[in-house]
Amino acid sequence: MSPPPIESTSATTNYHRTTVDGVGIFYREAGPKDAPTIVLLHGFPSSSREFDTLIPLLGAFTRPAAALMALYTLGTALIGHHYWTVKGADKVDSMEGFYKDLSIMGGFLLLSITGAGKYSIDALFSIAAR
Repeated sequence: MSPPPIESTSATTNYHRTTVDGVGIFYREAGPKDAPTIVLLHGFPSSSREFDTLIPLLGAFTRPAAALMALYTLGTALIGHHYWTVKGADKVDSMEGFYKDLSIMGGFLLLSITGAGKYSIDALFSIAAR
């Protein structure tokens, strides 16, 4: 049996303690119960305060940010991993970095197209990609 929840200091954040395999665990939860879970790891219970300003930003303006990150990653691939000019064994390393950057860019493009999801800050405030 876990102890009762700790009183929340925020309207949207609840504080809890539980025991798993004999180890006491402190955690905070925010948002709708049926929303997808995001786990932000930290050290001591008080260090979870580090995420106070980050949590509301998760998902805000996701589509424009993802599009900008895709462009940045493409630039990084073209400038930093120009394998077509490299000779010898270094060509394989450069080619690997280039294709890794392209795959990361693909993930950003997918996020830019699909958005952050129906439980995101974007959806909550009806922020549309402009």
